[in-house]
Amino acid sequence: MKKDDLFNYVKLFQNTIIKCKDKLSVEFQSFPCGSCGTTCLLLGTFLAENGFVNLKMKIGEKNDSNGQEYSHAWLETDNSFIIDITAYQFPEITEKIIFGKKPSWYDEWIVTEEIEDVNLFVTSDVITTDFVNYEILMENIYSLDKGLEQRRSRPPQANELCE
Repeated sequence: MKKDDLFNYVKLFQNTIIKCKDKLSVEFQSFPCGSCGTTCLLLGTFLAENGFVNLKMKIGEKNDSNGQEYSHAWLETDNSFIIDITAYQFPEITEKIIFGKKPSWYDEWIVTEEIEDVNLFVTSDVITTDFVNYEILMENIYSLDKGLEQRRSRPPQANELCE
């Protein structure tokens, strides 16, 4: 699988969330606001199930110039390749999907937690609504792209993307 194919998986996942956010739990009602952690967990699971493994979920905090504290979560590889479908909740971000080499904006965040190999089915701090959300998304994602199952092949490992 090429980087363009991976981007299409990420975009399809984001579009599926937007399409069915009213069926998902409360943190998705104002997507992308307030849903970055759960979104990373679910997107990481979807990508892992499609063969794209070795993603880390990073959780960071920062303060703005008025002292307001913010938190954010995103997916990242060992070589600083970013996948983030919720960063546009912040006014300074205009792209709906950040996909590529790590932009300097992420350097503003103090990483407070890092979760290796993000996957809903192996991460210990998972709640039942995450499984329900994932089931709803999977039912809808395959209806949006019926050829997805047929296109599955061994994608590159996360660290192969930007070599």
